[in-house]
Amino acid sequence: MLRGVCRESGRIVSLGGGAVLRRANRALLKKTGVTVYLAITPAEIARRLRRQGRARPLLPKRANGAPDLRKLAALLKQREPFYRAADLTLPARPGLSAAAAASAIARKLSRLL
Repeated sequence: MLRGVCRESGRIVSLGGGAVLRRANRALLKKTGVTVYLAITPAEIARRLRRQGRARPLLPKRANGAPDLRKLAALLKQREPFYRAADLTLPARPGLSAAAAASAIARKLSRLL
């Protein structure tokens, strides 16, 4: 699926957090586009996941329905070296809207290209 999406130009692709764990995916992303890491804290990830209400296969919920913060922090620690290898990093502070994030990314891209 990723290979097919990367064949098309002018696309913005939002990937699941584990996509970067596969070396082939990382190589494909670097070869075909600009990668952006929206850096976020485990607590903010948990808040957003609660709001979405979707189940995450690697992230069990606690009895109260909240994501397990220890497990979330462990996943982030495992994946963060791959995330940090992105072409751009944007701190995704709480309350950052999609429009504001897109504007910040566009500004960073204009300096990069």
